[in-house]
Amino acid sequence: MTEELVLLFLRERQALLNIKGLADAAGLNPRTLLDYISGARGKRGLPEDTVSALANAIEGLRAPWAPRG
Repeated sequence: MTEELVLLFLRERQALLNIKGLADAAGLNPRTLLDYISGARGKRGLPEDTVSALANAIEGLRAPWAPRG
C-alpha cells in the first residue's frame, strides 16, 4: 500500500509541475490556466497567442520518441 501511495503522489506532483510549466510558458498563473481549461468564472476560450504558447509548451513536454504531428 505504501508503494502505491508513493507512486500516486509522484504522478500527482508531475501533473502539477506540468500544469505550472504550461502556465509559465503561456504567461499565466496556474490557477488562471485551470480556470480557462474548466471554463470557471465565465472564462471561455483562450487568446490565440496563449493557445500558441501552450501548444509549443505541450510539444516540448512530449517524449522525444513520441510522434509529432
